[in-house]
Amino acid sequence: LGADAREDEYGECMDPKSIVRQCKQMIAQYGFKEIKLKGGVLDPDQEIATIQALRAEFGPAYPLRIDPNCAWSVETSVHIGRVLKEELSGAGYLEDPAPGLDGNAEVRRRLLAEEIQTPIASNVCVTSFELVPQAWQNDAVQIVLSDPHYWGGIRKQIQLSQLCETLGMGLSMHSNNHL
Repeated sequence: LGADAREDEYGECMDPKSIVRQCKQMIAQYGFKEIKLKGGVLDPDQEIATIQALRAEFGPAYPLRIDPNCAWSVETSVHIGRVLKEELSGAGYLEDPAPGLDGNAEVRRRLLAEEIQTPIASNVCVTSFELVPQAWQNDAVQIVLSDPHYWGGIRKQIQLSQLCETLGMGLSMHSNNHL
């Protein structure tokens, strides 16, 4: 009772080749123009290989993002940011790589010290208006990823947009299907 009887049209997806296959299938079916890999699941080297395989397959026209939901240490986050600096350049970013604003600020500081400009985006570390200025002051987050249902609806989204614009921060939707 209540079981989903549909077949899994994508199949298991636990290695670079199968993730590229799945992305090709979804892009063909839905017309996506950006690719986000949910990281922090596989070995970091395998996730690096996956992002590299996605870049090789789709080229720079498809911005790439990787989101480990704060699962990586600062060291792992910096390593991945360093290795994937080309793949995450342009409109790409690291999403919540390390735990907390302090972790993300340290990742950002170390990457900038190596002249790696990859921005850090967050929907985990920045979840209220009070945290936006703190994230900005510490340079921990350059792009706030908002969820309308968490931030208080569309009027609050407008206020968040104005705050981010004032501070020179980016703003993007995290869960745009709620609109």
